[in-house]
Parts: sequence; C-alpha cells; structure tokens
Amino acid sequence: MTNSAFSSSAGKPARFLAPGPLRLLPSFFILTSSFFILCGCATTGPSCYLTVANKTDAAVSNITIHANGALLYQKPSLAAKKASAYYRCRETAPRTVDLAWTGTDGAVHRQTVRGDKPVPADFHGRLFFEIEGPSQARCLVVPDPDDAFADMPWARPEKWEGFPAIPGLTGE
Repeated sequence: MTNSAFSSSAGKPARFLAPGPLRLLPSFFILTSSFFILCGCATTGPSCYLTVANKTDAAVSNITIHANGALLYQKPSLAAKKASAYYRCRETAPRTVDLAWTGTDGAVHRQTVRGDKPVPADFHGRLFFEIEGPSQARCLVVPDPDDAFADMPWARPEKWEGFPAIPGLTGE
C-alpha cells in the first residue's frame, strides 16, 4: 500500500504545486514582458512635431494642415504673434502639406507649403509652419539635435507645456 499523501489515485507520484500566488508567477512574468516589448516597439519609428505660428498682426482661425489626403493638424484659432503648442505627427514627416486658414477678412487662404530644406523619410524633429500674411506661409524644418533621445517620452515637450520659442518669431 502506498502513502496517499505522496501518490495520486492512479498510483503515480503526485505533483506538488507552489502555494497560491507563486503558481501565477510564470504567467505574470510572460504577460509583463510582452507588455514592455510591445510598448517599446510602439515608441520607435519616425516622428515629427508640428507647430503653427501666426506672424501677422491679426488673429487667424480655422487652421488646418492636410498631407496625403489626411488631416494632420487642426486648431480653431490662433492669436496674433503667437504659436501653437507642439503636436506630434505619428506618421512619416510630410514633404509637402496643404495649409489653410481663415483671416480676419473672412476669406479662406490655402497654400501648398514645402519645407525650407528636404525632409528625409526617417526624419526626427520639428516642422514650424509660419503664417506670414494673407496668402503667405512657409515651413521651417528643424532636425532634432539629439536624435539618440528622440523617442524618449521625457525628451519631448507636451501640448500643455506652453508656447515654444520659434526662431524668427520670438526674435531669437
């Protein structure tokens, strides 16, 4: 006769399971590892930040930026001599965009804007769109000076962090 504490009903030795929470440890490890790998992969790839600045003496409204048939940016209004907060463009940086805005005269102004220098496919940096007049706009391409930290979430300003200092707009 076998000792029932050490054998199963079929006569085979019983498997000992770890008590309670320790039994879930391998599953928890696999789940958390998968989560961190997926989060890490989601933050890689090309990214750029869009900013629109109004260099005119009057407010503009209904500002939109379209590229490749998709709406990339929209803002209801922008005061005179002000810039919008950064907006992260998760797609590849556009080479040309259609910028549209409504002036104080009520007329809708549209312009196809290219960067002041070529935008590479793996671009990391900022695109500054400046509205300079009734039908005048330009784009400044500013590559990220520290590309090694470009994908770190703490290395980028968020929308709530205020107005950026834009070269040419703030006198810098």
